[in-house]
Amino acid sequence: MLFFFSVIFVKVEEANELYKVCVTNVEERRNDLENTKREILAQLRTLVFQCDLTLKAVSNFFSILKARRKDHQARHGGSHL
Repeated sequence: MLFFFSVIFVKVEEANELYKVCVTNVEERRNDLENTKREILAQLRTLVFQCDLTLKAVSNFFSILKARRKDHQARHGGSHL
């Protein structure tokens, strides 16, 4: 009977150790995922900022083209451009 309880005790200890290893693995994976999420969000913010700058530059460029076209049409008459 003592042997039976010794075997059960050993199995319980093994299960506890395995549980601790699993908890540690989960924490490591959670930290890795959090770091990855943080990096992706930082890269995404950078891309959005770059897109915003590009859109503003392109909008400004087309505004200048439109103003030049109107100026040209006013000076030369007609709308052949």
